[in-house]
Amino acid sequence: MLGRLDNRVRAYLGMALGAVAFLAANVFSHEAFNGFRLDLTERALFTISESTKRTVRSIDEPILLRLFFSKALGERNPDYAVHFERVHGLLKQYVTLSRGKIRLELHDPKPFTVAEDRAIAFSLQGVPVNAAGDPAYFGLAGVNSTDDQAAVPFFALEREAFLEYDLTKIVHTLVNPKKKVIGVISTFPVHGRHAPPYGTTPRWPIMEQLDSNFDIMPLETEAREIPRGVDILLIIQPRRLPLQTLYVIEQFVLGGGRALIFADPYAEAQTITALTGQERGRGDINQLLSKWGVVLVPGQLAGDLDAARRVNIPIEGRVQVIDYVVWLSLTEKNFDRRDVATGEMSRINLATPGILELVQGPKTDVKPIMSTGKRSMRIDARKVARADPDAVGMFRDFKPSNKAITLAARITGPVETTFPKGPPPGLNVGEHLDRSRIPINVVVVADADMLHEKFWADRRMQQGNPVWVPFANNADFLVNTLDNLAGGEALIELRARRESSRPFHLVNEIRRASERRYRAKEKALMGRIQQTQVQLEALVGREQARTGSEVLSSKERKKIEGLRAGVVAMRQELRGVQYSLRADIERLDGWLKFLNIGAMPLVLGVLTLFLLFLRRLGRRVA
Repeated sequence: MLGRLDNRVRAYLGMALGAVAFLAANVFSHEAFNGFRLDLTERALFTISESTKRTVRSIDEPILLRLFFSKALGERNPDYAVHFERVHGLLKQYVTLSRGKIRLELHDPKPFTVAEDRAIAFSLQGVPVNAAGDPAYFGLAGVNSTDDQAAVPFFALEREAFLEYDLTKIVHTLVNPKKKVIGVISTFPVHGRHAPPYGTTPRWPIMEQLDSNFDIMPLETEAREIPRGVDILLIIQPRRLPLQTLYVIEQFVLGGGRALIFADPYAEAQTITALTGQERGRGDINQLLSKWGVVLVPGQLAGDLDAARRVNIPIEGRVQVIDYVVWLSLTEKNFDRRDVATGEMSRINLATPGILELVQGPKTDVKPIMSTGKRSMRIDARKVARADPDAVGMFRDFKPSNKAITLAARITGPVETTFPKGPPPGLNVGEHLDRSRIPINVVVVADADMLHEKFWADRRMQQGNPVWVPFANNADFLVNTLDNLAGGEALIELRARRESSRPFHLVNEIRRASERRYRAKEKALMGRIQQTQVQLEALVGREQARTGSEVLSSKERKKIEGLRAGVVAMRQELRGVQYSLRADIERLDGWLKFLNIGAMPLVLGVLTLFLLFLRRLGRRVA
């Protein structure tokens, strides 16, 4: 029957059957391989970690996730469109892994729509995308069966490396909606106190930053037990703590509790909060830290030339600005960008920070998360512990060690007890742990002053109410670290991934080489222009100052005109140099666009014509 059909009809039938087979294969593959993914990206951008899989599979109640993305945002900035595809792709994998427990909805919150009202109700962050100021949204909101809510206000590109962490945190929060309890042991009056004759000291603003995320439980510095409801310990300046308190802290950590410790060899907040006596650390916390893999070096501070803060200091009756090498303003290069606690910090201020050293023996993994640069130096704390520290002398005598100093570290792994013979005398406890039940997770910071508002926020008044405006990320670091420690194993195991954007390293090198070549010439021209300008101003000044017989000679006038012409010529040459720099960069961009857009189709076209030519040539030969 088919043999009687015209060739053209058979061709059409073949195309129709091919289309049907294609659709059937797609339907079959969608049903048969639903949930199967093959991630061929170099950095495994769409691969879910094992800790996330455990979290998603542990869901025991329905969860609804609403992903809000304004198409106008993707049209205005294509990077957000690419980022949306990654977020959407990961969320679809969460849905598959949950076996029906997670339901995902997509919303385009256009202005004045119900979708926009929902986005606003979930406190998602809108960004203007046009001249009219219409907001665009790119966030995630989730609810569980008991109407508990969690949200990512905005998926910022700068936080792309922590995308899986943010998504898993949403799920973890909805599965465990109850606030974590932070037990605070502090020798600083962070909760405020009544202290005659100094009066009442208010609660520290940094503690107010924790109220929305955690329940705060103040504990005595002579605590003889850690209440059962405490999830994390926040220990601030643990000096002169009794052995009983050290013991219960250690047993809490060995039993699986998390801890964040701020220990300082010299705490300036002592004078700020009107305490008496020197705040020099005695190293008692080192009894625990040394068993965990680090030690706080007693009596020594970390100085850093590159991170030193500029301060005003009165010298011989005059106020001068100088680099105070023991007040540090750390930036991105000082942080571990892979750790959630410091991954997106831009600036953290420390004051007379201490030094953390590794200890041989413990089988823990100690990872620095904050460090000085290599132009650092150890400074005796006694140089600072005086009424008028010699800031000029410390700067003048600074000798860089060419080695980074650890200022904060995350400690993980198995540890053994500091009290092998059991609890100290007079302390009755239940079970005594000789070693950790699970790997510990403790973060230690060699500075406690950073928590005082003097070093991270300014006080402003708005409508009669005090408002603290941060100028550093100190409070963000505290919240991030506690939030990470409170997240359990799933969130703690997650680390930052590298961004999906892949810069053209070779292109950047070519661009930098071109810029260096022209910048050197630009600098030389600028120097010549400045020298000529000085001579010209000197001659013009003389001309304006002279009268009568003292008027400039014609030779001097010609020199002024020549200098002016020279300045004009050199400025034209400088503009030419700057134009050449831009032309080189634009030429390079043009070639890149051609290679990315036009080169491949052109090569395919030439190759096709070549194959057709060979085919026709073969027919002629035959």
